[in-house]
Amino acid sequence: VGVALVGLGYGMWLILTRRLSLVAVLQGALALTIAGLLAAGWYAAMEARVPGYCRYFLFERHVLGYATATQRHGSAAWWYYLPVILLGGLPWVAYLPLYLIRGRDGATDDGPQRRARLLLWCWLTIGVLVLSLARSKLPTYAWPLFPPAAMLAALLWRDLLGGRRAAAAERGVAATLYFSCLGSPVVILVAAKIAARHFRVSLTTDTWVMALLVGLLGVLPGLFYWSARRRAAL
Repeated sequence: VGVALVGLGYGMWLILTRRLSLVAVLQGALALTIAGLLAAGWYAAMEARVPGYCRYFLFERHVLGYATATQRHGSAAWWYYLPVILLGGLPWVAYLPLYLIRGRDGATDDGPQRRARLLLWCWLTIGVLVLSLARSKLPTYAWPLFPPAAMLAALLWRDLLGGRRAAAAERGVAATLYFSCLGSPVVILVAAKIAARHFRVSLTTDTWVMALLVGLLGVLPGLFYWSARRRAAL
């Protein structure tokens, strides 16, 4: 999953930025070699304890899992990961549409900034595409896609604090922040209810009170932003 979601995104970035070269290929090969050496001890230990584990994990779970419907959720629809990413990536993913506003507000980035943003977008979009094409799907496979969404949201905040955003983008950031902060208590209570039903457990009154208090903490960034303390909000 790491090779597919990060490696393919990085490869697309190399192509789009015209940086694909023998040196870049060798760097990628070196990174994969180091990763393989770090993981080799764990795979060897598992294979010694459970003979045939490596074939199961590497071939059946990943190769056959991607190409065939033999693994869990083999019959899932192609859009299976969209709600996982949209809901699991909150509040970060809520900021991503603001890049459409950002593209119209006249803001410009220098070369390194453009390449950095492009790398994150390649990581995110190629990852969504690769996961959606897989025959067998699991929600945990989407975890590597949350970091680029969070970093793109952080870049918007950095530009806002640095005075590089126009009024339209600034209003968009404020609206998104207020929405996510005010919705925090509701979201955590609904999530607790869904989790309790899914795992078939009964939550005590103390648990509900604690969940509500944690949810109310999510309102604080909105209060800081409303009082013009943006760095405190961030």
